[in-house]
Amino acid sequence: MNKRAFTLALLLFFDAAYAYDILTHRDLSARAAAVSELGGANLLRKIGLQARPISDQANNVFANSQGVSMSIVELIRFGAEFEDTRRLNQFAFHFFNPLTGAGLSTVLTSAPSPDWALEDTKTFLNQPFSYRRARGYFLDALTLSAKSARQENWGMTFQTIGHVIHHLQDMAQPQHTRDDFHCDLGACEATGIYGGLATSYESWTRDNARTSLFDGYAPVYSKDESVAFSNPRKFWTTSAFVGGVGIAEFSNRYFVTAGKNIGATGFALPAVDRITGDKRDISLLCAESALKGQPPCPTGIRGAMTFFSNNVNDGFRPTESGVNARATSSSIFDADLKKKFFPPTYSVNRFTYDAAHEFLLKRAVGFSAGIINYFFRAEIGLKKAAGEGFVIKNDSPEDMAGRFELYYDDVNDNRYLVRNASWTLTIPSGGTSAPVTFDAPLSPVPKRKHQYMLVFIGAMGEEMPQPGFVGAVAGSLVRADPFPPAFSNWKYALQGPSGSGGDIVCAATLGSAVNQWNMKNTNPLIKLVLDTASQSNQDATSLSVGASASSIDICEGGMHSSSRGVLYGSDAGLLGVKPMTNRQILNVNGQVVAIGSGQQLIFYQTIDCPAGYRVTTEPFAVVTAAEVNEVLHPIISCQP
Repeated sequence: MNKRAFTLALLLFFDAAYAYDILTHRDLSARAAAVSELGGANLLRKIGLQARPISDQANNVFANSQGVSMSIVELIRFGAEFEDTRRLNQFAFHFFNPLTGAGLSTVLTSAPSPDWALEDTKTFLNQPFSYRRARGYFLDALTLSAKSARQENWGMTFQTIGHVIHHLQDMAQPQHTRDDFHCDLGACEATGIYGGLATSYESWTRDNARTSLFDGYAPVYSKDESVAFSNPRKFWTTSAFVGGVGIAEFSNRYFVTAGKNIGATGFALPAVDRITGDKRDISLLCAESALKGQPPCPTGIRGAMTFFSNNVNDGFRPTESGVNARATSSSIFDADLKKKFFPPTYSVNRFTYDAAHEFLLKRAVGFSAGIINYFFRAEIGLKKAAGEGFVIKNDSPEDMAGRFELYYDDVNDNRYLVRNASWTLTIPSGGTSAPVTFDAPLSPVPKRKHQYMLVFIGAMGEEMPQPGFVGAVAGSLVRADPFPPAFSNWKYALQGPSGSGGDIVCAATLGSAVNQWNMKNTNPLIKLVLDTASQSNQDATSLSVGASASSIDICEGGMHSSSRGVLYGSDAGLLGVKPMTNRQILNVNGQVVAIGSGQQLIFYQTIDCPAGYRVTTEPFAVVTAAEVNEVLHPIISCQP
């Protein structure tokens, strides 16, 4: 091999810059989504979507900005890819030096990564995929009337999340945080535009990064870790230009690139041990790569390579700190430079890439998953007040101040704001609001009675509304029965344990006399059986019993122990206008019916469906004796 060919082959070890290929972004984003709260069923159910895997191709499928229908995870992956490819100069907006707050210094048309990705301090033309825009899409997905419009905004919400997390992944590439200019698009390399400075790191990572390195760094934002990253910008930097635990600060402080290696102007760190190098035979290094299933080294390469180490301190999770044994390596020209009394130079190569992967890839996932969790962090709910009305719960880690609204869907899936159900409130973290009331919707006919979407818009912790920015947004599917005036088709039941004796149903309405209950069998297939000292195993379709409280006992506790007894009342009966307090139910006369051991409070309802529809009932929701004032309802809907 001649000297020129040998030098070119050896230079394959040494590279000009860092970058992640778009396929790597897709894989990092998919993993981040999977380990975030989106990967579980609870979040999707809470925001009104089907509790299905985010990769499900049959449910929760929405169109991306190009009109192509995709699953949730594919929308996120597409956004992470499209953030690089939607225009030629897009890469210039993916740089951020946390030491100066500046973006890429060598291209005029650019902006610092967090400015562009968040639009929290300024807005940009031709930027429909920022965190700010994602908040707007999320709000529209929760509140717009037409189902098609809501679905369109779900697609944009998840795609835009992909665009945003692309930036955090780029911040896990030191080139993007050390102002090391490059353009990895094939068009740049082919045409020479923007210097044509494509790199080999991006293709090396794409082809050789071990996906096992994606794991091992939990999302940086969660219910248990919600303090350090208390606003979106802090995922990039938590201290203005000095210190901090953001991902940009981490990669800037502890890793190098060829263009900004040890001793680069403006970058005092990382500090490496320049005295004690680790000299390794190149043939052994190549054998090590082969054991990892990586491509063979160029033929004819012989000699040794010296690596220099540095300490990598994780200020956010100190137990994740470590030593990067191959932070950088000596250049092939060092020997000649030393002979001429010049300082040595340093280079990055396939072996330093692998060492950097151990630290950077899992953090790219952890920070991406963290901001997804932050985006959906709100926990709000609705529960029955001790007296009249309901209270709104804030189970989030931060105070909330803004507008809370209730929406419902009609049988055609059009969504409406519930009348008298918009409240401006301030609710502390872990607290509840003052009681609120609203009018149950009667027209258009609800698709599912008592089911609502509770929406919040406003300030939550450090995420504040700004001109043109709605602020924090939250949604939660809730069920509530506001006891509207029309009770005629409402039924409630107290159901005891089920046994071998079969089902026994006892329905009750308040009779004309005080404390008199008219007992009626509402199911013609089930016999009405009463078990008292005076009436045992009576079979009747209608029966009036007693004028005392004991008549209630006939239904509540007087059944055969092996049977399932039900106390069943209409609007004038057990639950019509009285609240449930201290695990008790009051009838209209103030008499107490307790939920006993082994009993459940089950809510029944009927619904009038349009012509051509049928009533369907999903599994009944129940409240046991251990639950207080958490009143749920079955979902009864009209289906074609």
